[in-house]
Amino acid sequence: MAPTPLREFGRQAPVVFYVIGLFSLLTLSVLAFSSLSIQKNVTGDLAFITDEGNVLADATAPWLATFFFAAATINLLSTNFRILSWVSRLTADSLKVSFLGESQFWSESKIYPTVMRIMVPVGSVIILTGIEPVGLADHRFFRRRVREGPLLDDAHRA
Repeated sequence: MAPTPLREFGRQAPVVFYVIGLFSLLTLSVLAFSSLSIQKNVTGDLAFITDEGNVLADATAPWLATFFFAAATINLLSTNFRILSWVSRLTADSLKVSFLGESQFWSESKIYPTVMRIMVPVGSVIILTGIEPVGLADHRFFRRRVREGPLLDDAHRA
């Protein structure tokens, strides 16, 4: 069997990615609905994951709840790592194009891990101390920005 050409792989990869993603999303939705059904007092936190694990332990076997919690932890951590990577890559690209374009020392390959290494401890400090950034604490700030539109100076208002 001949190896798959790179061009063919480039067309198949997104399809496989979305099919697997859709399948896992549907499977997890069916699992959540079948084990928890519709709850009246749903909160905005992740307590439903604990409820679902406990229901799985009661309905089937305790080891299934342990497996479910491990899979949920891995899934949440991998999602956070992907978000950190995405933000770091975007930041590195923006900094290299705008402020550090002439720099011989700072390349995107150096900016990316630097941003990543700064974001992890700063984010950890924010979470551990309970500090809420001003923009996140004041929801009226976002509503006002949406209503008024982007902030433009007088030269751009015409």
